Amino acid sequence: MYLIYIIILIISSTSFADMLNFNYSKKEYLINEMKSIKESQINQGLHLFPSVDYLNEDYVSILKNDGGLKIYPIFAIRYSSAAFEMFEDYVGSDLMWISPGLEFEYNKPIVMGFFDLGISIQAWSRFYKHSAYGFNGDVINNQLSMFNYNPDYSFEFYTSNFVKPEHGVEFDQGEGAVALVSPWIDVIFGKFKSSVGPSFSGNLSLSGQSPNFAQMQTRFKLSKMDFTIVVGELYSNLFENINYSDQYDFQNSPDIDQENGLVKKVNRYIVNHRLDYYIRDNLRIGFYEQVIVGHNLSFSYMIPTVPFWSAQHSLGDTDNLQLGFDIDYIGNKNRLYMALIMDEWDPYNTFESENHHNWFGGQLGFSRLISENSILKAEYTKIQPQVYTHDHPINLPYHHDYPVGFWSKGDSEEIFLNYFFKLSELKDLSITARHTIMGSPRYDENTDFLDSNDLNPLKKRFAIGVRFCSVIDSKLGPFKYVMNLNRIDSNNLYNDEQFLDCQISLLYNINY
Repeated sequence: MYLIYIIILIISSTSFADMLNFNYSKKEYLINEMKSIKESQINQGLHLFPSVDYLNEDYVSILKNDGGLKIYPIFAIRYSSAAFEMFEDYVGSDLMWISPGLEFEYNKPIVMGFFDLGISIQAWSRFYKHSAYGFNGDVINNQLSMFNYNPDYSFEFYTSNFVKPEHGVEFDQGEGAVALVSPWIDVIFGKFKSSVGPSFSGNLSLSGQSPNFAQMQTRFKLSKMDFTIVVGELYSNLFENINYSDQYDFQNSPDIDQENGLVKKVNRYIVNHRLDYYIRDNLRIGFYEQVIVGHNLSFSYMIPTVPFWSAQHSLGDTDNLQLGFDIDYIGNKNRLYMALIMDEWDPYNTFESENHHNWFGGQLGFSRLISENSILKAEYTKIQPQVYTHDHPINLPYHHDYPVGFWSKGDSEEIFLNYFFKLSELKDLSITARHTIMGSPRYDENTDFLDSNDLNPLKKRFAIGVRFCSVIDSKLGPFKYVMNLNRIDSNNLYNDEQFLDCQISLLYNINY
């Protein structure tokens, strides 16, 4: 009898609880997709990030016998012969990009007596300090935007004022979250990137291609259904004047701009409700509604059971409402998926060409399992000019001037191809081709798709590249050695229209 109690105690003290993985990895996504196709079963990681996953055993903590706390040092050094396309005028410049950092991770299972409840409390924090040097020896203007046409990177800010040597920029990145993870509900509060939808090249509502943002997520998990609520704060980069009643208020305001007068930041918020229904193990359909709100966030949008459609009408019909759905199917070594976003949809005049409240964006995707260790992907995206626009600038779905949806904005079209081959447990190879055409998104019913003129010419980017990654084991843990060669052909984007980008990276506890 005592032996049975001891066995139960040992088993119940061992945590089988999963953790949320906040470190997005294209490789891990593709490996998960191959596994899902082999098993003909759709899992949450195919359409939702961050997703619940097992503990990452690749990173090596500097703490021993930590009681659930892990600390990972981070370091990356990267070289690009085209400055990673960071700024449009410097694609002909070499660039060295260095990123030291630190990550903390804590996981505490909740055990009641002899029973592991499957519930855990997770805390996570990560900080990077980035420094990039090159730019042909030039001093960079602080008013430029970073990575406008490279969807692989996005950051909140940079500075060149205090950098030594002067031909460089510095920027940092801080993320973190606390979460309650259970078999029935996950509650997450933090600042991190989110992606919602089935696509690999970028999703239509929340793509994860903009910088991280402060948010709270609640995920209800039923046997055949998931319900997800995202409430987040975006940075609008908009300011408004302040009127004061007397001179005392004027002198004591913390928002005084000595050059331009009294200004304050204008708040912008995003709320997303999403319902995923698993019709079968290999067939899922998801519906969502998303609203972008300026100034103040009404409690009406935070009630899980109130439709945004009605809430927006009751609040004066001034916010930016988007609706959409996506479908995912796996069968016969294939994965088929599609997604649709409807911006300012008028259901009573859906097919009326003269009605300017029916604007759509769509995606089609196909994945084919070529072998046990390789997969071929193809995706097509088309977005009408009025999608991601609004008559009130505060309601634009942007964060730090990056779209929260698909990276190329409205009035764009993209064809994306990717072949991934897992050579071994420590080596992988991928070949990618991406052809993007970008027009001029406008909130105007008379705007035609990809219509160009001398003032607004079409922008084009065709990138084809091969990437090789090798993991090197060491006593300090695995180091990733990455070689990436890209050929870029462009129009109306860069000062050099055709160029090669040769990239070499050494990564430790970081995925990019």
